[in-house]
Amino acid sequence: MKEIFFHSWPRYLSCLIYGILILVVYNCLRNWVDLVNYMDALFIAGFSLLCIGGLSIVNYFGGFDIYTYMFAKRGANGQKPSLYEYSMDKKEQRKKQKFKFIPYLVFAAFYIIISGILMFFVL
Repeated sequence: MKEIFFHSWPRYLSCLIYGILILVVYNCLRNWVDLVNYMDALFIAGFSLLCIGGLSIVNYFGGFDIYTYMFAKRGANGQKPSLYEYSMDKKEQRKKQKFKFIPYLVFAAFYIIISGILMFFVL
């Protein structure tokens, strides 16, 4: 359980800073007094982190390998590896870096839940 959730503190910190930054910028453009603005800003931060997390899951399972293959480096013999070799190498690299997408999903759920709680106070 610990290796699934608590493996990437910089990612957790960046997600926290991202949410706070969205909250501050949104409320600077709007009114700091209205609770609706806090709810909107937290939902925007949560939904955008959910989208980033979803794209990270697709990338984790190799959905973008064909696009990253275009930028693959050539080997020592001067030739690019085949797409199959490239995807197998990427799969081996992903085994070392498990669950990189979890911080995005955890903070997305956190921000959306807080936004939902604030919605009950607004309505």
